[in-house]
Amino acid sequence: MSFGRRQQPPGGEQPAPRPTPHPEIARPVISPSLQPPEPEQVNPKMLPAAQALARLLLADYGDRNGNVHAPSVIGAAAALTGEFAQRAGGVEPGTGKPGYIFGDAINEVLLEGRDKGRTTVWDCLTRAWREAGLPENEIFDPVDLIRNVADAVGGPSFPPLTVPNAHYPHEYSPNACVRLRPKVIAVADQFDLSRRDLAIALAMAVYQLILLTRDAIPPAISVRLAAEICFGVAKMNPLTAVLG
Repeated sequence: MSFGRRQQPPGGEQPAPRPTPHPEIARPVISPSLQPPEPEQVNPKMLPAAQALARLLLADYGDRNGNVHAPSVIGAAAALTGEFAQRAGGVEPGTGKPGYIFGDAINEVLLEGRDKGRTTVWDCLTRAWREAGLPENEIFDPVDLIRNVADAVGGPSFPPLTVPNAHYPHEYSPNACVRLRPKVIAVADQFDLSRRDLAIALAMAVYQLILLTRDAIPPAISVRLAAEICFGVAKMNPLTAVLG
């Protein structure tokens, strides 16, 4: 046997064995969920707050005999809902001079938040429509209503109303915001509501008033009246003094 040289195996130099390849490891792929967004948890204090707000409005608009002009109290509640939906959108109040405010954040509270599983003002109005016994497939398109509001900017009548004159409120509904704003904020403080919670609680109060007054004003008209005033006031600079 010779030393100093590596002995060759029979048949000559053999190629080194190839390493056994490891199996390919699957990498996770991020894909969008096929499930709709989970509905948000509703603050349980919103229902008693909505009831308190409805009582506040009925007391303010009722006469000594307890009679209430339905379009006026619904218009007031809708105007307050619009103003506080604007606040919930994070929009700072304006100067009080006539003017208009537009933004996706406001529309999110009014309508578009439902795509994210959030309760919106429109949800409360459609619930009133359904519970009044009206077919859901016959409700008006809220997007068309928003376009009508935008088209009326700068015109002589804002918010624009399309309901019959016989069902108009007896006042310019945004004036209710000037008179009742402090009392509404007091209710929000009492129930520890966020800005968005307050806007939805006011919409829930509108829902209650629509059903309560269904014998005085047809719900198909009161829902439209509420939506037109609410969506319009949500795009106005908040008033600091009563107009007219």
